[in-house]
Amino acid sequence: MNDEAKQHLYKNNLRCNYDEKNDTYIIPVPVLKWGGEKILVFECPFCKQSWKKNGEPCKTSLPVYHRHGDDGKDMDGNYGFRTPHCSDEARRYWNLPNFQFKLIGNNMIF
Repeated sequence: MNDEAKQHLYKNNLRCNYDEKNDTYIIPVPVLKWGGEKILVFECPFCKQSWKKNGEPCKTSLPVYHRHGDDGKDMDGNYGFRTPHCSDEARRYWNLPNFQFKLIGNNMIF
């Protein structure tokens, strides 16, 4: 992951870890239950609702909330790993590598 994307995560109180075995970056994000018991939602650190023609996010654009299914918690109270649903614009702008979100259910101490 490039330094600019890492700094952006840091500014949003997030971090990433590199999993050498799977050649994947892991980004832990806190999730909330939404609209019932089987949907989890979190604010994406990369996606925005609107983008300029030059590929940059609009300054007043709001963040996008991603939804994932709830397959139950693990022993640590987390919901496992999910493939990101990030937009093509966000992937290009942040030059995102292969990564997954770790859905944190109880707290961000892990």
